[in-house]
Amino acid sequence: MGKREEKKQAKREEIFTVAIKLFDEQGYDNVTTAQIAAKCHIAKKTLFQYFASKEDIIFEDENELINTVIAQISREGDVWSQFVAWLSSNTHDKDAEQTNIPEALRLPEIIEANNTLFGRLLKMWAKYQVRITDFLVNERGYSYLRASALADIMVHVLKESFSQQASIKEILDAHVSVAKMCLESK
Repeated sequence: MGKREEKKQAKREEIFTVAIKLFDEQGYDNVTTAQIAAKCHIAKKTLFQYFASKEDIIFEDENELINTVIAQISREGDVWSQFVAWLSSNTHDKDAEQTNIPEALRLPEIIEANNTLFGRLLKMWAKYQVRITDFLVNERGYSYLRASALADIMVHVLKESFSQQASIKEILDAHVSVAKMCLESK
């Protein structure tokens, strides 16, 4: 990554961090793009070069998660085991002790407090379910029904881990037997 790209990425991260902090402090609906831009020492017009809307700041990496999930379950071996291994090593556990909580971990509360954001989140989960199902059918040879059922379970696990209402271990334990039934035959 060149210096210009690094600078642009650093500014995106700054905008995201500042916006989440403002949303957390004042509520999503009470924060304007002008306020975010001012806190980042940029013009409002410049902010829109980084993000098309205030909503897009929240969902900036909307496809990154599903792309990562697909990459993980693309590996050789059992799809569920690959998913569990990745999830276990890459998620924040609510029971883990943290002194410095990243801004992104505040997203569930911000999203759930706003109907528009929550609606977009539900659409995102639905897209994830379709992408995983398509992958399992087309790339791993699963029947549509088994692929859809397994995708539902995986997306449900992602939703639950996002909401941070239970530990990753509790979430996975609650879903493992159903997932294994889906894996018994393709």
